[in-house]
Amino acid sequence: MRLLCFLILAFTASFKALAQDADPHIYCDIFYETFDATCDQGGNNGGFSQDTRGTSNFSSIIRYDNAGWSSKGTCNAGAQCVRLGKSSIKESSSLSFSTIAANSNTSTSFKLRFRVGFWNTSSNVPEMYAAGKRVTVDKVGQMYDMEVALTNKSLPMSLELSNKTSQLKKYSYFFLDDVCLYQDGATTEQISKAHKLILTGTFDAEKLSALNDALKSNDNIVSIDAKTATFPSGSIITTGNPNCLIFAAESTNLVNATNLVKGEACASLVLKDGYPFCSDGDFTASQASYSRSFAESNQWYTMCLPFGISLSDCSGVTRLATVKDVDGDGIINYTSTSSVEANTPCLIQVADADPSYPLQISRSRGRVV
Repeated sequence: MRLLCFLILAFTASFKALAQDADPHIYCDIFYETFDATCDQGGNNGGFSQDTRGTSNFSSIIRYDNAGWSSKGTCNAGAQCVRLGKSSIKESSSLSFSTIAANSNTSTSFKLRFRVGFWNTSSNVPEMYAAGKRVTVDKVGQMYDMEVALTNKSLPMSLELSNKTSQLKKYSYFFLDDVCLYQDGATTEQISKAHKLILTGTFDAEKLSALNDALKSNDNIVSIDAKTATFPSGSIITTGNPNCLIFAAESTNLVNATNLVKGEACASLVLKDGYPFCSDGDFTASQASYSRSFAESNQWYTMCLPFGISLSDCSGVTRLATVKDVDGDGIINYTSTSSVEANTPCLIQVADADPSYPLQISRSRGRVV
């Protein structure tokens, strides 16, 4: 499974609305680091205190999506994230990416987004800097979505995220995840290959049509942030990935029947196996379903979904099981169950090669696998 203002701002878990811009802008991701292959404890699993997270487990290797990261001070693995700094001493720590490659786009406007969470000690909230800009949160002990606007920059660009400050305190460490750099003025080619987009300003019918033409064959895109963009009445954004999430304001004119998050609500979340899925925000879906065709009926298969499933709600599913352990001979021991929590690998036995999953979802972060 895979998770961001020259001014000092305080952010909550949701992005703050930006001032409306009459001109349409398309920001395309040019660098994305998930840390998803890094498996340890703390951060994304809600571990923000020593009692629940512990310290002896921070020994796993950090596995980066992109080669070129370097660190100063202490940098350890977390739960699909990284942890910088130490709890016991005042230590300045940083994580840097040496060079984000140049491209043909000459825009000097960028948006840096990432998730960050600080140690659960309110009296010792550290200062954090991202690409030289100070970022501030008003709470600790949870992961926050952050954005930093960068202007008059050029590529290649180096990034640094750190707790560097002249007033370091004990417990000045933080968890870092989902670092994504977006560049304004995306070309058609960039849009057709993008994983994530940010749309701002007003899109008329012609601009929307051009956007859809560039996206129609893109089966890699997982997220489109259109919270501060406006569209003609009855508009639809179409991509090549049926699992792509579109985030928009509650008053949006977008009318996509599925996977449209208006504010923090999604009327219908529909996921299809074989396509990537990743959420950039919290939301509640009134209905959620997942489709997958199996090779044979009456057989066992592995599955992991970003929402919980219950045997009683699944049509064509006869048994569910979760892994109990793996013995010394590599034999998997499993336990039958009537339900499986979100993001939990499981075994599923199907009586139908095309079962259905009419399920409820309260939070979605991860990928269909």
